[in-house]
Amino acid sequence: MIAYDSSFAPPQFRGINTDDADEWLSCFEKYILYRALANCEKPELLRRVLLRDDAADWYDAVPLATKADWQMLKEAFKQRESDLLHWQKATELWNRSQGDGERVDVYVTAITRWRRRWELQETCSTMPFSVGHSPTATEH
Repeated sequence: MIAYDSSFAPPQFRGINTDDADEWLSCFEKYILYRALANCEKPELLRRVLLRDDAADWYDAVPLATKADWQMLKEAFKQRESDLLHWQKATELWNRSQGDGERVDVYVTAITRWRRRWELQETCSTMPFSVGHSPTATEH
């Protein structure tokens, strides 16, 4: 079993939207370099010590072949976080409403810019127009 040195270790990662996955992964990789851990020890340290809650559930569902290869596991972790961020941004977009006094053209431009920035599909940007515009918006 791996000895866990909490004085230099990254904090536990829960996989919630307030966790910064990139920052955490960077800290974790610095820690494993410091500890000179072998590739086979990295997944064990992740699961037994550092991953909690949603992140631990995700890890439990990862195929064994992915867990056996550190690079594949790291890419799977990054992909999970990217997917979660994508859905979070899509949800924020869909919940965006036209502000009081906000012109229609400003609202449409903001929605379009948001979609492009977060590389959301075209269909993600048309829904807010149908539900989020002000019914009294006539100015453009």
